[in-house]
Amino acid sequence: MLLTMETDYALRMLRCLSDGNQYSMGDIVKREFIPKQFAYKILGKISKAGLVSVSRGTNGGYRLAKDLSEISLYDLMDIVEKSNQIISCMDSNYECQFKHANGVCRAHSNLAAIEKKIEDSLKTYMIRDILSNQIT
Repeated sequence: MLLTMETDYALRMLRCLSDGNQYSMGDIVKREFIPKQFAYKILGKISKAGLVSVSRGTNGGYRLAKDLSEISLYDLMDIVEKSNQIISCMDSNYECQFKHANGVCRAHSNLAAIEKKIEDSLKTYMIRDILSNQIT
């Protein structure tokens, strides 16, 4: 549940596109100081999720495809990040030796409750508000 550089770069890309104009990859990476090798990967993820539309060709580029007031920080993290757990034992495939030996792990239960609160909180912060300093 950490904000990684990938999420940071995705936020920057959305900031660039938030004015409604179409931008080339070169324009986006230059305006937002994003390494080009990461930009292609991240733009691929956010376009696949329907946040950004892509036009091919000489006059092609990227344009915002969804209203940023409809996308939460949680949504963006879910699209961009490989995992959004606060600790590896939250993964459903994780084999906890302590839980296996003792039947229950209080730390796991408490961390799951904390993770739920963090997720609920992240769902309340819309990207438009984050990019326009509307968070109080």
